[in-house]
Amino acid sequence: MSVDALLMNTPLMMSVIISVLVASLLLPSILATSRPWAELFSTQDGNWFLWSGIATMVSGIAFAVGSIARMHDTKRPPGPRPWLRSLSSRAALGAPGDRLATLVGFVRAYGHTTSLKAGGHPYTIVADPKVACQLLPYGTHELDRPRCPFRHLGPLGAARDDPIAAHTRAGLSAAMEPSAVVAAAPAVLDCVRDAAERLGAQHASGRDVDLEDHVLRLSFDAMSIALLDHDSGARTAPSEDVRALDVVLRAGMHAAALPPGERAAAMAEAERAEADVFARAAAARKGLAAAALAPRQGGTKHPFRAQLAAMVRGRDGFDPALSEADAAFVVGALVSVGARACARASLAALRAIVRDKKLLERVSAELDAAGRARVVGGGWEGLRQLTLLTTVIAEALRTSPVWDEPLVREVAGKGVEVGRWFFPQHSTVLVPAAAIHNDGYFWDDVGAFDPARWDEPDAALVRDTARAARPLKEGAWRTWQETPVDERSGLKVQGTTQEMLAPGRPRRYMPYGLGPRQCPAENLAVVTVTASVAALLVACDFAWEPERLVVAGRRSSHAGKKM
Repeated sequence: MSVDALLMNTPLMMSVIISVLVASLLLPSILATSRPWAELFSTQDGNWFLWSGIATMVSGIAFAVGSIARMHDTKRPPGPRPWLRSLSSRAALGAPGDRLATLVGFVRAYGHTTSLKAGGHPYTIVADPKVACQLLPYGTHELDRPRCPFRHLGPLGAARDDPIAAHTRAGLSAAMEPSAVVAAAPAVLDCVRDAAERLGAQHASGRDVDLEDHVLRLSFDAMSIALLDHDSGARTAPSEDVRALDVVLRAGMHAAALPPGERAAAMAEAERAEADVFARAAAARKGLAAAALAPRQGGTKHPFRAQLAAMVRGRDGFDPALSEADAAFVVGALVSVGARACARASLAALRAIVRDKKLLERVSAELDAAGRARVVGGGWEGLRQLTLLTTVIAEALRTSPVWDEPLVREVAGKGVEVGRWFFPQHSTVLVPAAAIHNDGYFWDDVGAFDPARWDEPDAALVRDTARAARPLKEGAWRTWQETPVDERSGLKVQGTTQEMLAPGRPRRYMPYGLGPRQCPAENLAVVTVTASVAALLVACDFAWEPERLVVAGRRSSHAGKKM
């Protein structure tokens, strides 16, 4: 039990305070008397002093022991604690811009598994990976609409017995197999290389450069090409469409963390405030769905598109069929979620490299040694040579997680018991990956940006310490799965899983989530982010101005020299 947990236990602290107050009232009276203590306690007043003091001390000790025992009660639902009732959802989650710092401070103050009520709805914040990796496979998360499309995305919280979720997951997993991602890598590289060169040309012409917007659009194009149509060459989406989808995505993420009764109202308010943006996002989603459902060139099949078409047209036992509106939502959510995550990861890695001159020199030397033209002109084999850049991206994902919002789960069924915690039905569970990534309890030198920590194969495993959570009951780890790695490509095999039955190996590093619902597009994200950072460093020079990353010059992608 942490000192913070003891200090924040209200009954325990009340008993301590009462004991101190009683002692402060009694002792001066006793010490102020001139009679010996034996004579004092033989009088009626002395007996009153003695027995009242003893009774107070005994009751205080009993109260304290009972309070500590309640903290370890395995069957007690987390429930709201009095000292957390005043927190609102925004205070618990943090406002945009300082959410990460708020979450880290919250976990440090209140412990790694904490319950509260916000807006009358019960929440549990789980920042202990040993509990989180058991909990994330459970529960659903609905956004207050019938047959919500988010149900169809297994990794985003679908019921495991939902056939639409199962088939969507199967199609997406097949599209994310190492062989499929390696086949898509040249098209992704062509897309990001052209976008990086356009960025350099735009800067060289003297026009203003919005780096964040450019990287977001670059990631959006790369994800849509790889997921939907990587055989037809690069297609550039309008910036307005990408920004509109991103606005709607962020509004949905904010609504998802609110109490259930407030989600629909929050989305409706956001749509009223930015009706034009929401309309543009709906049109963009419709266009993406049309591209996904259109026949491919040469009549070849794409695994994800084939599954999506089967669901929309009612084949393969789908009855009722997935509506085209729901299909558009699924495709739009996948592409926009992937684009936002890849863009933030790419920018975080670039910031870390540019701010550290020695690291920039080492990364530049690695690009030169691998051959800049070969890296951005080849496929995945060229990118795999960039081992230092790979560790930099991994560390950037730790220090600057792509989602500072917690992973959200709404507990379904009759509730879930994990270890000594019971999570009641309809309660919302928040797993703050950002806080876990920045918690000194789980990481050595947590504040240091150290890519070398990823040189060891098991660097992402939680170290076994005496302060770790209590061992879970036997067999409780069966829901946590580790995906084997393809030896040839180094990417994760999507179709098969290998169960980890031994406790003590939960992940403390979760940029792509945890368990069977972790992001199925992890392979594509790895390729996209690595390609984006490499292509941007080959095409442009960057500088760190106060609080922001800017383009400082243009390079030739073939010669690697300034122009």
